[in-house]
Amino acid sequence: TLKVSPVGNDNIYDLAAIGLREDAVVENDSYDMVKAYVNDDNLFQLYTNTPKGTKLTANGLPLNTDTVKLSFEPSKNGGEYKLSTQYLESLQTEGLWLYDNKFQQWTDLKESKSYTFTSQPNDKSERFYIAFKAPKLEPSVGLINSISLYYNEDQLHVRQLSKSDLGSKLTIYDPTGRLMSVLTID
Repeated sequence: TLKVSPVGNDNIYDLAAIGLREDAVVENDSYDMVKAYVNDDNLFQLYTNTPKGTKLTANGLPLNTDTVKLSFEPSKNGGEYKLSTQYLESLQTEGLWLYDNKFQQWTDLKESKSYTFTSQPNDKSERFYIAFKAPKLEPSVGLINSISLYYNEDQLHVRQLSKSDLGSKLTIYDPTGRLMSVLTID
């Protein structure tokens, strides 16, 4: 179970639950509960999505699930929030890791039990990923914050490099920490 609340006020919150079940499917099944989604700028909301985009409060998934996209929509004022977990002892996975797509940061939720983050009103809702298998990261992952990347017309463009970067290796991981590509900067 995942709970998000404003920092300093645990009495206001939203919940999302993810359950790994032997007979669950990726699309809607009897384990899922559709999010009682409210289109209100004053509310913040936490939910997962099915591949077809259905917003879920409770999401039952197959046992071999690696990652789940966890969406968060801030209130119109944004703010500082705490995402906390419960019932981790029931997981029969390697652990539980949270990836914050905005800050490109991994957090071991089994160890820390919570994650504090700031959110602006215009943040994308596709903010987080939950991983049930340990992300495979090199020590340097997350240390290079000044380089920007974008993909256009089947080419990866890297900006803000200097001449000293020529010949360096660029390692690209997906949000679950799996190695996608190793390139040489030319």
